[in-house]
Amino acid sequence: MSSSAQPHNGQAADESSTLQRISDMFFQPADRPLVRDYHSINDPSILVRVPKKIETPVKVESKVWFANERTYIAYVTMGVLISTIALGLLAGAKDTLGKAFAGAYAVIAIGVLIYGYALYQHRITLISTRHAGNFDSPWGPVIITLVLAVAIAANFGTRVAEVRRATGEDPLSLARAWAVAGERSTWLNQRGVE
Repeated sequence: MSSSAQPHNGQAADESSTLQRISDMFFQPADRPLVRDYHSINDPSILVRVPKKIETPVKVESKVWFANERTYIAYVTMGVLISTIALGLLAGAKDTLGKAFAGAYAVIAIGVLIYGYALYQHRITLISTRHAGNFDSPWGPVIITLVLAVAIAANFGTRVAEVRRATGEDPLSLARAWAVAGERSTWLNQRGVE
Protein backbone atom coordinates (compact mmCIF):
# COMPACT_ATOMS: atom_id res chain seq x y z
CA MET A 1 0.00 0.00 0.00
CA SER A 2 1.43 3.38 -0.94
CA SER A 3 1.68 6.27 1.46
CA SER A 4 -0.74 8.37 -0.59
CA ALA A 5 -3.55 5.83 -0.12
CA GLN A 6 -3.27 5.92 3.67
CA PRO A 7 -5.32 8.66 5.37
CA HIS A 8 -3.52 11.25 7.44
CA ASN A 9 -4.33 11.45 11.13
CA GLY A 10 -6.10 14.79 10.67
CA GLN A 11 -8.16 13.46 7.77
CA ALA A 12 -9.25 10.43 9.81
CA ALA A 13 -10.26 12.67 12.71
CA ASP A 14 -12.29 14.89 10.34
CA GLU A 15 -14.11 11.85 8.94
CA SER A 16 -14.90 10.50 12.40
CA SER A 17 -16.22 13.87 13.62
CA THR A 18 -18.37 14.15 10.47
CA LEU A 19 -19.73 10.67 11.06
CA GLN A 20 -20.40 11.55 14.70
CA ARG A 21 -22.37 14.65 13.68
CA ILE A 22 -24.42 12.68 11.18
CA SER A 23 -25.17 9.96 13.70
CA ASP A 24 -26.15 12.62 16.28
CA MET A 25 -28.62 14.11 13.80
CA PHE A 26 -30.37 10.82 13.06
CA PHE A 27 -29.78 8.76 16.19
CA GLN A 28 -30.35 10.83 19.27
CA PRO A 29 -28.18 9.83 22.20
CA ALA A 30 -29.81 8.96 25.52
CA ASP A 31 -28.39 11.99 27.37
CA ARG A 32 -31.20 14.24 26.08
CA PRO A 33 -34.44 13.93 28.06
CA LEU A 34 -37.66 12.34 26.85
CA VAL A 35 -40.79 14.52 26.69
CA ARG A 36 -44.40 13.87 25.71
CA ASP A 37 -45.29 14.45 22.09
CA TYR A 38 -48.44 16.53 22.37
CA HIS A 39 -48.58 16.94 18.60
CA SER A 40 -49.27 13.27 18.03
CA ILE A 41 -52.84 12.71 16.90
CA ASN A 42 -53.67 9.30 18.32
CA ASP A 43 -51.55 8.76 21.40
CA PRO A 44 -50.25 11.71 23.49
CA SER A 45 -48.31 9.30 25.70
CA ILE A 46 -45.64 8.85 23.02
CA LEU A 47 -42.27 10.04 24.28
CA VAL A 48 -39.74 11.77 22.04
CA ARG A 49 -36.27 13.05 22.75
CA VAL A 50 -35.59 16.77 22.95
CA PRO A 51 -33.83 17.79 19.75
CA LYS A 52 -30.24 18.87 19.91
CA LYS A 53 -29.77 22.61 19.69
CA ILE A 54 -27.40 23.73 16.99
CA GLU A 55 -25.81 27.06 17.72
CA THR A 56 -25.72 29.47 14.82
CA PRO A 57 -24.30 32.98 14.75
CA VAL A 58 -26.87 35.66 15.48
CA LYS A 59 -27.35 38.08 12.61
CA VAL A 60 -28.05 41.69 13.58
CA GLU A 61 -30.56 43.21 11.22
CA SER A 62 -29.88 46.59 9.69
CA LYS A 63 -33.06 48.06 11.21
CA VAL A 64 -31.45 47.76 14.65
CA TRP A 65 -28.51 49.94 13.54
CA PHE A 66 -30.85 52.43 11.86
CA ALA A 67 -33.07 52.65 14.95
CA ASN A 68 -30.03 53.53 17.04
CA GLU A 69 -28.99 56.24 14.57
CA ARG A 70 -32.56 57.57 14.41
CA THR A 71 -32.65 57.90 18.20
CA TYR A 72 -29.30 59.71 18.18
CA ILE A 73 -30.56 62.13 15.51
CA ALA A 74 -33.65 62.83 17.67
CA TYR A 75 -31.42 63.76 20.63
CA VAL A 76 -29.26 65.96 18.40
CA THR A 77 -32.38 67.69 17.09
CA MET A 78 -33.61 68.34 20.64
CA GLY A 79 -30.19 69.64 21.72
CA VAL A 80 -29.98 71.99 18.74
CA LEU A 81 -33.52 73.26 19.41
CA ILE A 82 -32.74 74.00 23.06
CA SER A 83 -29.48 75.70 22.09
CA THR A 84 -31.39 77.86 19.60
CA ILE A 85 -33.71 78.93 22.41
CA ALA A 86 -30.66 79.70 24.56
CA LEU A 87 -29.10 81.80 21.81
CA GLY A 88 -32.38 83.69 21.28
CA LEU A 89 -32.61 84.44 24.99
CA LEU A 90 -28.99 85.54 25.09
CA ALA A 91 -29.44 87.85 22.10
CA GLY A 92 -32.60 89.42 23.55
CA ALA A 93 -31.47 89.58 27.18
CA LYS A 94 -31.24 93.09 28.61
CA ASP A 95 -30.33 92.07 32.15
CA THR A 96 -28.07 89.59 33.88
CA LEU A 97 -31.02 87.38 34.84
CA GLY A 98 -31.91 86.81 31.19
CA LYS A 99 -28.29 85.98 30.41
CA ALA A 100 -28.22 83.57 33.35
CA PHE A 101 -31.27 81.72 32.05
CA ALA A 102 -29.76 81.66 28.55
CA GLY A 103 -26.67 80.06 30.08
CA ALA A 104 -28.84 77.54 31.94
CA TYR A 105 -30.59 76.55 28.70
CA ALA A 106 -27.20 76.28 26.97
CA VAL A 107 -25.95 73.93 29.70
CA ILE A 108 -29.11 71.82 29.34
CA ALA A 109 -28.59 71.67 25.56
CA ILE A 110 -24.99 70.54 25.98
CA GLY A 111 -26.15 67.92 28.50
CA VAL A 112 -28.74 66.60 26.04
CA LEU A 113 -26.12 66.36 23.28
CA ILE A 114 -23.63 64.56 25.53
CA TYR A 115 -26.29 62.17 26.82
CA GLY A 116 -27.48 61.40 23.27
CA TYR A 117 -23.94 60.64 22.10
CA ALA A 118 -23.15 58.49 25.16
CA LEU A 119 -26.37 56.53 24.68
CA TYR A 120 -25.59 56.09 20.97
CA GLN A 121 -22.11 54.72 21.71
CA HIS A 122 -23.43 52.45 24.48
CA ARG A 123 -26.05 50.97 22.17
CA ILE A 124 -23.48 50.48 19.38
CA THR A 125 -21.42 48.45 21.83
CA LEU A 126 -24.46 46.38 22.83
CA ILE A 127 -25.39 45.77 19.19
CA SER A 128 -21.82 44.85 18.22
CA THR A 129 -21.56 42.32 21.02
CA ARG A 130 -25.03 40.97 20.09
CA HIS A 131 -26.43 41.66 23.53
CA ALA A 132 -29.77 39.90 23.93
CA GLY A 133 -31.09 42.16 26.68
CA ASN A 134 -33.15 45.32 26.71
CA PHE A 135 -31.82 48.50 25.07
CA ASP A 136 -34.26 50.90 26.74
CA SER A 137 -33.14 53.77 28.93
CA PRO A 138 -36.31 55.14 30.50
CA TRP A 139 -34.65 57.54 32.97
CA GLY A 140 -32.80 59.75 30.47
CA PRO A 141 -35.83 61.37 28.82
CA VAL A 142 -37.56 61.74 32.20
CA ILE A 143 -34.56 63.56 33.69
CA ILE A 144 -34.23 65.81 30.63
CA THR A 145 -37.93 66.68 30.83
CA LEU A 146 -37.76 67.45 34.56
CA VAL A 147 -34.68 69.65 34.17
CA LEU A 148 -36.32 71.57 31.33
CA ALA A 149 -39.57 71.96 33.29
CA VAL A 150 -37.68 73.30 36.31
CA ALA A 151 -35.74 75.77 34.13
CA ILE A 152 -38.89 77.03 32.39
CA ALA A 153 -40.82 77.31 35.68
CA ALA A 154 -37.94 79.19 37.31
CA ASN A 155 -37.70 81.55 34.34
CA PHE A 156 -41.44 82.21 34.38
CA GLY A 157 -41.59 82.60 38.16
CA THR A 158 -38.74 85.09 38.34
CA ARG A 159 -40.21 87.19 35.52
CA VAL A 160 -43.64 87.29 37.22
CA ALA A 161 -42.02 88.30 40.51
CA GLU A 162 -40.03 91.00 38.69
CA VAL A 163 -43.19 92.48 37.14
CA ARG A 164 -44.95 92.40 40.55
CA ARG A 165 -42.09 94.35 42.13
CA ALA A 166 -42.02 96.88 39.28
CA THR A 167 -45.77 97.56 38.99
CA GLY A 168 -47.13 96.48 42.34
CA GLU A 169 -49.93 94.53 40.60
CA ASP A 170 -50.46 90.87 39.86
CA PRO A 171 -49.63 90.27 36.18
CA LEU A 172 -51.55 86.97 36.18
CA SER A 173 -54.85 88.58 37.25
CA LEU A 174 -57.61 88.14 34.66
CA ALA A 175 -59.45 91.26 35.88
CA ARG A 176 -56.35 93.37 35.29
CA ALA A 177 -55.80 91.78 31.87
CA TRP A 178 -59.41 92.56 30.91
CA ALA A 179 -59.08 96.16 32.07
CA VAL A 180 -55.82 96.70 30.16
CA ALA A 181 -57.31 95.13 27.04
CA GLY A 182 -60.32 97.44 27.32
CA GLU A 183 -58.09 100.52 27.65
CA ARG A 184 -55.96 99.60 24.66
CA SER A 185 -58.75 98.37 22.39
CA THR A 186 -59.37 100.72 19.49
CA TRP A 187 -62.68 99.07 18.65
CA LEU A 188 -64.12 99.65 22.12
CA ASN A 189 -62.83 103.23 22.28
CA GLN A 190 -64.34 104.13 18.89
CA ARG A 191 -67.78 102.93 19.97
CA GLY A 192 -67.68 104.80 23.27
CA VAL A 193 -68.36 101.66 25.30
CA GLU A 194 -67.32 101.88 28.92
